[in-house]
Amino acid sequence: MKKSLLMLGAAAMMLASCTQNEVVEVAESRAIGFDAFVGNTTKADITDANIREFYVYGGYDNNLTNVFNNVKVSSTDGSNWTYTNTQYWTASKTYKFQGYAPENATASAGENGVNFTNFVADGTTDLLASAVETKTIDATISNSSDIQLTFRHVLSKIKFKFTTDLANVNISISALTVKSLPNKGTYTNNGATGSTWNVSESGDYALTSDGTLTNSAALTSGDAIVLPQTPNNISVTFTVTATGGLSLTTNHTVTLPATKLEEGNVYVYTAAITYANIDPNGELKPITFGDPTVNPWSADQTGGDVTFN
Repeated sequence: MKKSLLMLGAAAMMLASCTQNEVVEVAESRAIGFDAFVGNTTKADITDANIREFYVYGGYDNNLTNVFNNVKVSSTDGSNWTYTNTQYWTASKTYKFQGYAPENATASAGENGVNFTNFVADGTTDLLASAVETKTIDATISNSSDIQLTFRHVLSKIKFKFTTDLANVNISISALTVKSLPNKGTYTNNGATGSTWNVSESGDYALTSDGTLTNSAALTSGDAIVLPQTPNNISVTFTVTATGGLSLTTNHTVTLPATKLEEGNVYVYTAAITYANIDPNGELKPITFGDPTVNPWSADQTGGDVTFN
């Protein structure tokens, strides 16, 4: 294997939380209704703007599923959430509700929230779990209202950023792939960020890396949604192609730092491409010039005088 490009480190950025939670007043009703709010949203994820369905567990008398057992709740426009087989409030009962999204997850209700079994992170699918919502209904059912579940992202995101100090060189990054990262896991929900993922098996993640890297413009890859974990001796491979002042194509293998990936966070691995590491076969030697030497005028006038008419 060729010598690897030096990976300088990893920076974690907390996803920005939503700052507004819209509440719609509804008439009192004995029917149990739902609304949804997604926290910590970013581009291309399930968000308040694009969530259209989630799945609910709910019950009372210390039973988590005797009213709703993995029931689909959906909306065509992000409001007016509906489900089949309408359920009605029972007076003087304390209910607990919890939910998850999207559909392609093996889930079960737990005291602290939804648990997941053998979930496979494919790199693009987001996964949400809600907090447990508790509601006590009074004797006249006068305090019934929609149940609003607040979801959090329970996976992590990774991406890569490349910089360079090479002048007059245009660099492209291709075939960027995270190799053999554990991608199957079982989630034990403790009710907050930091719940436990027990990971197993593994798969490759190919990330997009469109654009040109120069000494005045960094290049950031697309992202992959992965299981929270601490990468252990996980490698990343990619091809560097340089044009302009340098004509070179090289393949690189990098080992990820053992930075813990926590749920709901984006991690940006940053690498600097320099004259010392762009070519795994040896340090790049730029063509340079030293101080010039100028010969002085000759003091020997052996040519003599020249006479002209």
